[in-house]
Amino acid sequence: MTIYIVAVIVALVLVVILFFALRSTVKRIDYNTKKYFIDKLQDYDYLIEAKQKALNDLNSQIEKSKELLNSLSKKEETRPKENNIKLNNLKNDNKYIDDDLFKKYKNIKDSFKYDYEDIIKKFISSKSFDDKKYNSLMKIRKKFSNELIYKIISLKKEEQRKYIENFFDESQINIINQIIGNKNFNINNFLSDLDALIEKNDPIVYISTGNKNINYDYISKHIRTIYDENINEGIKINYKGSLYDYSL
Repeated sequence: MTIYIVAVIVALVLVVILFFALRSTVKRIDYNTKKYFIDKLQDYDYLIEAKQKALNDLNSQIEKSKELLNSLSKKEETRPKENNIKLNNLKNDNKYIDDDLFKKYKNIKDSFKYDYEDIIKKFISSKSFDDKKYNSLMKIRKKFSNELIYKIISLKKEEQRKYIENFFDESQINIINQIIGNKNFNINNFLSDLDALIEKNDPIVYISTGNKNINYDYISKHIRTIYDENINEGIKINYKGSLYDYSL
């Protein structure tokens, strides 16, 4: 019986101790929970304040941008008037105007009022055109294709001159030999000399003009009209590498 009573007392003591322990634990948990939520609420407050500050800054920038746009719009509205005033002042300011400028230009332009058709006809009549030699040279030049030039370059020096004779007739070989002469054969030098000889014998008279609407080809079959945007007045005659300038 005594043991039973002691056991009951011990159990009651343990229950009391457990009660107070649980009570203390609940209080501590309640305190920590409230503290956690309070801290979180403070964090939210900081976020709200930061967000509000950012919004305020953004609104401030928007207002400044509106003011700047309004200012630019007002300047744009008044600019044409200012430009007109400056332009009118410039027209009335003799320091910026040469009163004789247009007279000088007219005199220069009048001095270039030649009969260009007559000039070209006289030039044509003073020349004798030999199409035959030019055509022979052009036939030779056209045969020197990129493939043939590459083949010649790949051969030995002493074989090159003999090799090209296979592509030309006797009259053309004579012309080639005249171009080469006693010089050592070099394909680059030969083609350069051939091109120079073609230009020298070109029977075409090239007429350059600054007027797109003018064409002198009708005067002669030996005339080719070329538009030159750099010519203001007059013409240029180019014949066999020589230039006859009647232009401004």
